[in-house]
Amino acid sequence: MRGHETGGNTLALDLVRSLGPGMLLLGDRGFGGSYVLFGAMAATGADLLWRVKSSA
Repeated sequence: MRGHETGGNTLALDLVRSLGPGMLLLGDRGFGGSYVLFGAMAATGADLLWRVKSSA
C-alpha cells in the first residue's frame, strides 16, 4: 500500500494490472490529459468511460 504522498497518476498506473475485459473503469477529468495512462488502460480490454474537459 502506498502513502498519501504518491500521486494519482502513479496509483492509477498500478490499477492497470487489475483491469481486464468485461470491466468498466470510470475516469475523472483529472486524468484526461494523460494519454499514456489512457492507452495503458485501454490496452487491457476494459471498457473506459472518461470525463474530460470540453476543450480536450
